Amino acid sequence: MSRLIGTDKVEGTRVFTHDGNQVGEIIRLVVDKPTGVVAYAVMSAGGFMGLKSDHLAIPWAALAYDQAVDGYRARVPDAKILSAPEVDVDHLDDATLEKRIHNHYAVPFYWKASSPISL
Repeated sequence: MSRLIGTDKVEGTRVFTHDGNQVGEIIRLVVDKPTGVVAYAVMSAGGFMGLKSDHLAIPWAALAYDQAVDGYRARVPDAKILSAPEVDVDHLDDATLEKRIHNHYAVPFYWKASSPISL
């Protein structure tokens, strides 16, 4: 089985807290244009069928694929996911927002991270 996946296959994948509770699904990947590095996964959380849901940006390094649940599990404490600031999916290219996201999750900036983080 290949380790590679198209971004369209990642969209719609469920996201779980570190403790295994489903909190939403990935609706978009945000890529750093110069490097091609995935910076964030934007997750839709709450709501019914995507209506009135919150959009949360999670640093890609803060997620790990878990084959057992066929979804991504957070590598950060559950409280960080559950209290994440909401983002506007059409305005993610803001340096202030990027700092706010990384400070909230207490993870290295994606352009400085050399390897995935762990709890």
